[in-house]
Amino acid sequence: MLIPVLCISTLVQLYACSYIAGDPTQPRFFAYLSLFTLLMVVLLGGDNYGILFIAIKSALSALLLNRVGDSFFVLGLCLIYHTYGTLDYTIINATCEGPTPVSALLHAATMVTAGCYVLIRSSNLLEYSPSALLIVL
Repeated sequence: MLIPVLCISTLVQLYACSYIAGDPTQPRFFAYLSLFTLLMVVLLGGDNYGILFIAIKSALSALLLNRVGDSFFVLGLCLIYHTYGTLDYTIINATCEGPTPVSALLHAATMVTAGCYVLIRSSNLLEYSPSALLIVL
């Protein structure tokens, strides 16, 4: 599991070098990207739940922010439908404000696979708790 994460992270960082060249916030961007990659490596390399908790703690804030964002997105959709009577849209270039490398790393390497990985690592515990297994399934 470490090889795909490190390969994808390397490719994202190589792409980001040319993507945000000349941006004044480039050092901070690469610091956050490297920290995120480090925490994914810790998550995958950890052999106990203490390390797993430390590594996933940083992902919980991202998950919370995504849930809050999702809630406001649904609220916005309701307001748009109420105001205009339709959800049809035209392409707006300003909606893609976030850097592409961040989106690539979040969706390809981490957010999609981290939950599955934790579930697989916890499968031993789920075998002994039929009610927890039923909730997960």
